[in-house]
Amino acid sequence: MRNMPLFRKGGRRVHRGATQHLGFRGGMDALMAEVIEGHIRFHILPLNGGATDEQRRAADDLVTALRAYLK
Repeated sequence: MRNMPLFRKGGRRVHRGATQHLGFRGGMDALMAEVIEGHIRFHILPLNGGATDEQRRAADDLVTALRAYLK
């Protein structure tokens, strides 16, 4: 990384590759959260929309925990 260009961000010198990596990781985390949320809602809850209020709340809580973990 010695020859990689540097730039300043928030008063710190940052390698351009490091910030690109962090941006990529943030995008992948968001995509993963969407995929897992879809899996929870369409494969774990009943398909016919017959989920109980308790099941829907549990799914919402799981999705909320997932998104907090992936931040």
